[in-house]
Amino acid sequence: MIHFMKALFKDIIDQAWTLLGMFVAWLVLEGSARDTVGMLIWITLGIWVITFPLRYEKEEEDEK
Repeated sequence: MIHFMKALFKDIIDQAWTLLGMFVAWLVLEGSARDTVGMLIWITLGIWVITFPLRYEKEEEDEK
């Protein structure tokens, strides 16, 4: 479980530039466009976390 959480955190950090770009877009917009981009940031992050198990590769345990 701890490996899964570490991998999830690493996966989100790997997307830092994408998240930073969306955050900058949110900062420079005004009104309803800002609200829309803000919601899209949360939706994108949520989808990324929900679909993480599809991209997650479990550590192979050594057979002894």
